[in-house]
Amino acid sequence: MGSLLALWVGCGDAEPDVGSTGFPDVPDSPGDDPTTPDDTPPGDSPEPPPPPSPSPPTDDPLPTFDVVAGDWRPAPLPAGRIDAAAIRPLGGGLEGPALWVDNNPEKVFGNGWTMQSGRADAQRGGRSDGLGPRFVAYAFHVNGSSATRYYHVLVTNPNPETATVTAVGAAYNNAQRPLNGPGTGQSYAVADAFRTGAFNVDVDAIVPTGTGRELARVRMPPSAMVDVRLVVETDRPVFVYGVVTSSGSTNDAINLSQAGSAAGEIVSPGPNAFGRQAGIFDQSRWAGTTRIELATGYVGLAFNTNDKFALDGVRLQDQSAIARTSLADSSVKSYGNYGMDYDVELDLFNPTTSALRVDLTFASNVVGDSDRPSFTWSGPVVVDGVNNVVFTTPRAPRQPVASVVVEPGQHRRIPVAAYVPGLITAGAHLLLEAQPQ
Repeated sequence: MGSLLALWVGCGDAEPDVGSTGFPDVPDSPGDDPTTPDDTPPGDSPEPPPPPSPSPPTDDPLPTFDVVAGDWRPAPLPAGRIDAAAIRPLGGGLEGPALWVDNNPEKVFGNGWTMQSGRADAQRGGRSDGLGPRFVAYAFHVNGSSATRYYHVLVTNPNPETATVTAVGAAYNNAQRPLNGPGTGQSYAVADAFRTGAFNVDVDAIVPTGTGRELARVRMPPSAMVDVRLVVETDRPVFVYGVVTSSGSTNDAINLSQAGSAAGEIVSPGPNAFGRQAGIFDQSRWAGTTRIELATGYVGLAFNTNDKFALDGVRLQDQSAIARTSLADSSVKSYGNYGMDYDVELDLFNPTTSALRVDLTFASNVVGDSDRPSFTWSGPVVVDGVNNVVFTTPRAPRQPVASVVVEPGQHRRIPVAAYVPGLITAGAHLLLEAQPQ
């Protein structure tokens, strides 16, 4: 996971350890009628009231479209990527629960905490920020040292009362889930676990006041990548820590969580850099409906985009969350939305007199003559109830994911769901092509 380039790191070590881890009619209000007989001069007849204005039929209100017929570009579809001006905003918006992200440093060299929400640190900043009653914890790291290490996710209970904490999710490295093409690798496995519910982390714990509990642990052989995503519920606010150890000991991890930060490769934001994330965001999901008036041709919908840099001179829709808490050396926006998920619906309406076939394609905004990075998306994308193992590269930036027919005057709703994998390059669009059936 990175700001711009995806990593490809191989590892052939043995199986690592994973811890247990419209609106009703409203009657007119009573009131004085200005033309009542009491107000009419003697001998004059009251003027009849004007006829009521015709009302549009209430059973078929005029829709408001996010994409109108004029937004569609005429065929043929260009090779590579469509012009950025043809990529329209995706309907909906960000919503909760909160998201704790640990990805800066991404590459770690030593032991210590990598992200924590328990206190302000003299070197890296931050603040005390308890999480609950429900939140997502996401982490992605690479072991940049020559020694085997372990990555731990911990919670501590700062409350005077005992806390009950549950967590489910997935934690893998690329020895457990080797990365060798479509549908493989630790980041694909974590995203797919949330599609299927096949989790390898399941914790139900009582955490006494002033103590800590490990939620997940993953072994990190040299050069290994680790990817962790958890959904945590708690009846008391808790502090969350990501910690690297050499021993794999939970006690060592708890002790290190209260000491200094781990040495690693910090990437800070700047005018020409996204930076990486170590912070807490109030939202972890983009959800909603995009209402689309069909026409022949093609149009794109922004997917996992931001407005940090222009594309073809256009700043696309910013779908990033703003951090409520962030370490001082890290990004205050969730560029890339790693660890988040999308749960959206495309509401297609055919205003024409002919049936239209609509082809939907997942398309990366990163195109090129060579596959650098080696891939731009590698993750499951469920469209209209069917899972697609999507794998795009700069030289093959498009993958068809659905095809539907919309009859004249009819609506067709298509749900699209995806968890954003850690090992991708941000910036994509959903490409729609429509033609007579």
